[in-house]
Amino acid sequence: MLQGSGSSANSLWSAEQFFTTRDYEVYRLAYPSTKKALGQLVEQIRKEAQGLCPTTPNFLTHSMGGIILRVIKSTHPDFAVARFLMLGPPNHGSEIVDEWGDRKLLVQLNGPAGASIGRDGVFTELPNVEFDLGIIAGSRSLNPYFSYLITGPDDGKVSIEATKVAGM
Repeated sequence: MLQGSGSSANSLWSAEQFFTTRDYEVYRLAYPSTKKALGQLVEQIRKEAQGLCPTTPNFLTHSMGGIILRVIKSTHPDFAVARFLMLGPPNHGSEIVDEWGDRKLLVQLNGPAGASIGRDGVFTELPNVEFDLGIIAGSRSLNPYFSYLITGPDDGKVSIEATKVAGM
């Protein structure tokens, strides 16, 4: 499991409980989402994940965690993934980052990696997915201002349309 930007691995605790009660072996890969650049996080997670599972793993990711895994798969095609479930991933970048990305507060809250996931960022270079992938996206927001900045149904951080990717 990989958390999103600005959160900790503990944010996926309830998902971990769900899967462990169903006899899955679960690892929450903690990473300093607000401290490092995207490329550094990609390498850290790739190295850590490769040493954990003797079999081909399934992944559950939230937000930027899914983007990290897509970057790993695109730069290391031999990186094993059985199935992949993304929760609210900004697969086409974040309108919020486009609007607020250069503001000091957003950079402080989301770090350099989170501030770099605008719509003209790494997403333009990522290939379509070629592995089993499901995406769950929300349409209820607790932030009406951010929802105002996003076109179409959204969760206050990313539009449902922006979560989609060819091959899902």
